[in-house]
Parts: sequence; C-alpha cells; structure tokens
Amino acid sequence: MNIHEKLTDWENKQGKKLFKKMNISENAIIADFGCGYGEYSISASKYIKSGKIYAIEYDKNAIKIVKNKIENYGINNIEIIINGKELKIPLENNFVDVLLYYDMIHGNNLQTKLPVRFDMYIEAYRVIKNNGILSIAPFSECNNMKDKNGKYKKYTKEKIIEEIQEYGFSYINEIDGAIHFEKSRSPHLWKKYNNNMQFEDIETGPIWNFIKVGKK
Repeated sequence: MNIHEKLTDWENKQGKKLFKKMNISENAIIADFGCGYGEYSISASKYIKSGKIYAIEYDKNAIKIVKNKIENYGINNIEIIINGKELKIPLENNFVDVLLYYDMIHGNNLQTKLPVRFDMYIEAYRVIKNNGILSIAPFSECNNMKDKNGKYKKYTKEKIIEEIQEYGFSYINEIDGAIHFEKSRSPHLWKKYNNNMQFEDIETGPIWNFIKVGKK
C-alpha cells in the first residue's frame, strides 16, 4: 500500500486500537479539538458504538475533507463543529467524557506571542466531566515551548505533566501509537523525501492521558 492507502487503513481499522488501549467506554462522548483531516475522529467513530464524536475545526478545507469522509464511510456518530481560531470550545460545561488535544498544545497566540496551552487547560477542565479524560499527543514540537512569560524553554515529559496537573488533572498513563498526521501533508517533508514519503516516515509518539480530579 502507498502512504495514502495506509493513512486510510489506519483511520478505518488500526486507529481504533488507541481508544481500546485507553479503556474508553463505547458510549463515550468525545471531542476532537482541532481535528484537522479527521483521522482520530474517524478512528474513534469506529470504536464507540452508541457514543458521539464532536470534530471541531476552523480550517474550511479540512472541514470539507472530514465531511467527505463521513459521507463516504457512512458514519453517523460524528458531528462537525466549525469553530473560529479562538480557544473557546463550543460545548457545554462538564459535557464530554474524553477531550483530544492531539498536536495542539505547542502553539502560540499570533497577536500576543504567548503560549495558548494554559488557556487550553482551563477550557479542558470546563468541558470535561468529572473523572473524564484529557488525552494529549505532544509530539516533538513540545520539547521546546514558551513559558507563561513568553520565554522558550526546554520541556520534559515530567515538566509538562506537572503543569497540566496544576489545572485540576491527574496523570493516568502513557500509551503508544499516536501519528503526527499533519506531517504527512507537509510540502517541506515531501521535498525532503523526494516526493516519495512513506507512511513509516511520519513522526509517531506517545499519548498522555489525564483524569479530571479537581483543582488544587
């Protein structure tokens, strides 16, 4: 299979193994914030039986692609939510069982140049049910991030976990199998591989799971 066929195979078959590893209920409500082309949303929809996935995205091209996938695959448990670039999650308080922040926490505000992840943790606490899960795929971009004062620092897994726990979450576990799907769409990387990128060339990494337990 070529890279495109393997991506399709992953989101339809292989990806649901992630959610099985997380022991997520098959009737869970899942929010995929910044869903991109919907690979994780599609995989989650294959795993849950009577739950629902909210695929949240602002990019119109990505939304069009997700809509096409939903139609082509005959999926009926994904709802697309078109969101602005703001960090506000358009869902009610204490609403979701699982919130996915996959390849999301490393960014900075374009106006203030300050990191966005601290506001994202606050939003996560608001929308996740008590004892619900915040699931984060950090990838290598999280090794060097800005602190609250806007200064770049080296970040370890332990340091990131510590700061997330300050927002009312407790670290549960790490599982493997996250795929940095955005990299598969990078013109720079395609050029690096002479326009012959393989599925195995895409960055992979861990997923860190936290449970909402209450603010300190």
